Amino acid sequence: MDERTDGDVMQELVQGDSHAFEELLRRYEKPIYNFIYRQVFHREDARDLTQETFLKIYKFRSSYDATKKFSTWAYTIATRTLYDWWRKKQRTIITTELIDDASGGLDPETITLPSAYNSIESKIDVEQALATLKPIHSTILLLYYQHGFLYQEIAEALNIPVNTVKTHLYRAKKALREKLQDSYAN
Repeated sequence: MDERTDGDVMQELVQGDSHAFEELLRRYEKPIYNFIYRQVFHREDARDLTQETFLKIYKFRSSYDATKKFSTWAYTIATRTLYDWWRKKQRTIITTELIDDASGGLDPETITLPSAYNSIESKIDVEQALATLKPIHSTILLLYYQHGFLYQEIAEALNIPVNTVKTHLYRAKKALREKLQDSYAN
């Protein structure tokens, strides 16, 4: 098992080791693809944006600050790539999910058809509600809940103050709760 940290691998890449880039792809291609996919909800676009993100990681490898977490830097690039794409496409809808899996944590051995249906229906409701939120709110919710970023890491990834992250997260949760309550009331 490879015990090198992401930072170690990135430093090897900066020094010209082509295998280091392959290692970063192995570690981060799927998580970054999932991060992007849950925001654009289109496989081809997600593949293209993931590829563009890794091209930027490679291109700007010498600007990596070894004192920072690589994952924060990589997700910053992915987020900026998404924002550039949205501006080009004039898109404002981000879809994502807060539920880790479609079964809602149910045991596959004991799952029943009604419980599976209700879980999938809840997931769809969350995705639809998230699609109506402001892009910054959806992004912060995804980074915080799905990827486990801390406030400081989100602030660094989005280049905003920590208190702004907290404010956006509070407003995003409130807006999401209201959207879900409205959808269940109808």
